[in-house]
Parts: sequence; C-alpha cells; structure tokens
Amino acid sequence: MPSAKVEVICPECGGSFMRRPSDIKKAVSRSGIWRCQPCALSMRNKANQQPTGARRNNCKGYVEVKTEYGWVFEHRLVYEKASGRKLLPTEIIHHLNGDITDNRIENLAVMLAGAHTQHHKRGTILKAETKAKLSAAKIGKPSPKKLTAEQVLAIRDAYTKGKGGRSAIADAYGITPSMVSHITTRRAWRNV
Repeated sequence: MPSAKVEVICPECGGSFMRRPSDIKKAVSRSGIWRCQPCALSMRNKANQQPTGARRNNCKGYVEVKTEYGWVFEHRLVYEKASGRKLLPTEIIHHLNGDITDNRIENLAVMLAGAHTQHHKRGTILKAETKAKLSAAKIGKPSPKKLTAEQVLAIRDAYTKGKGGRSAIADAYGITPSMVSHITTRRAWRNV
C-alpha cells in the first residue's frame, strides 16, 4: 500500500502541495531540492537556455542561430542582412554549391518555392520500375472528357433522382466519380 501524502511547500513559489515522501526523496536525490512541477520546469529551462547568437544544427543539417525571436535559419539571416530586406515566407534560399552548412553570401540565391522545387527536380531520371508503376496506375482510368451542358444537366438529374450512384453515373459518361460529385455540388459547371 502506498504511503500517505504529506503537505510540502515549494521553496520557489511558496505553494502548498500534497506529495508522497518517496516522491520527495526521489526529487531531492536528483536535484538536491524538491520543487513543484512548474517551478522545476522553469528552473530546467533556465539552465538549458542558450544565449542570443548561439548556433546549432537542426535535424536536417541546417545551421540555426538563436535570436531574440527564437531559432532562425542562418542562411536566411545572412541573406536578409546582405540584401537589407526581410524575406517573404514564399522565398527560399538556395545553396548554390549544394552544401547546406555553407552560408556565405556568395553561395546563397533567393528563389520562389515553386522554382526551387523545379530546380531540384529538373533532370531527374525515373527508373524503369517507377515508370511501369505510374503507367499501371493510369490503366483503366478514364481520360478527361469534355462534357456538354446537356450532359451536365442529365448527370445532375440522374444523381438527384437516385438513378445510380456516383460510380455508375461516372462510368456512363466516361468521367470520374469525383467529377460527378463536383458537378452535383456545383463546384464544377456552375454556369449550367
């Protein structure tokens, strides 16, 4: 049977708490003094706190610098300082030589996110196995088909009168079930 709780006063905040003597003994053996949980977390955070200007590598290998606003990528700070302006959230800093720890201004270029993705994907050669998987995924799927206004009205009519589900209607008109949903909810063909 666990021991009865006793009243303990936190030396930091002065709050009164009910704790088991074994828990107090364990805390004192680790840190030398018992504190309530909020005070203990606060003391631990102060002990682990890094000064402004401290550097660290994040899990992806990028260098981060501690500022008064928190941790920021060093390459963004270097570029902002050199250009004299704040970067937009949609702007990406590209490392020209591919070394993400080389944050010299000569190695940095600003790009929009889409252009940066295209730059890294350009020239990517797909393996034959990957091409085969992509081709197999397309087999049996209907190709996009242009519908007429009459067909759109017929699709809406069939769906509202319950003349089949989305899949049956899609098969009849050579479109996808999601397109049937878009037509019936007027996300597509709003003008009809």
